[in-house]
Amino acid sequence: MCAAGLLAGQAQAAVSSTPNLQVSGRIEYAAMGASFRTTNGNSSTACTFKTPSGGTFTGSSSSAVGQIVAGNATLLDTERNAVQKVPAGATVKTALLYWVASQSTSTMDNLVDLTVGTTRTTVTASRTWSTALQGAYAGGAVADVTNLIRANPNAALRVDNLNVQINGDQCAVNNVHGAWTLYIVYEHAGLSTKTVSFYDGVSLVGGSTGVSTASVNATGFYLPDSSSLDRVAKASVMVADGDPGGTPGRPATRSV
Repeated sequence: MCAAGLLAGQAQAAVSSTPNLQVSGRIEYAAMGASFRTTNGNSSTACTFKTPSGGTFTGSSSSAVGQIVAGNATLLDTERNAVQKVPAGATVKTALLYWVASQSTSTMDNLVDLTVGTTRTTVTASRTWSTALQGAYAGGAVADVTNLIRANPNAALRVDNLNVQINGDQCAVNNVHGAWTLYIVYEHAGLSTKTVSFYDGVSLVGGSTGVSTASVNATGFYLPDSSSLDRVAKASVMVADGDPGGTPGRPATRSV
């Protein structure tokens, strides 16, 4: 029974209706993340990014395409709400770290540093992808970090050392971006049996693409045959450069 879907990115391809990964059992999942940008939306600081040292660096629309090393994209344990935490008595089954960023070439940065609590580890992506975007590229990557998360799933999280392209046309129209998302699938005997499906793919919406909407035909969503409180199917979407305050954008589902 498919209970959740994730849209994140696949090498120059739209999101597929075939899951890249499925996890089954008496499970649920938590999703959380942080941005390398200092602000959201189409503000005057849309091209300003945090650096590993705690400072910032600002791109320019008049400068040639080029990358900086971004860092300090942090989510404190005190900032995580109840649905972003693994409940007591549950066991982490799978944890996937996704990161996305503007890139100067089609080769996506496949290495980042992940700090869980106080333990810092260099993480290597198992898959990367990229697609052309406004004179440069938009890329992403994913890594299995289950072994790093399992012992301390509700700790503070920080990602560093991600290469991000911050200049040129992408800066001019506020499309430079860099962010990470962590999905933790956990199991507990008190949960109903279900499947979490991860659908990788990339869809560019708005901007110079002129595409106002993007549709994903994901199949296999079934409700658990259990108590009414747990009879829920849901989807989570990873979005970079969401521009709150601009033209309204929202995910929607359709019954067939």
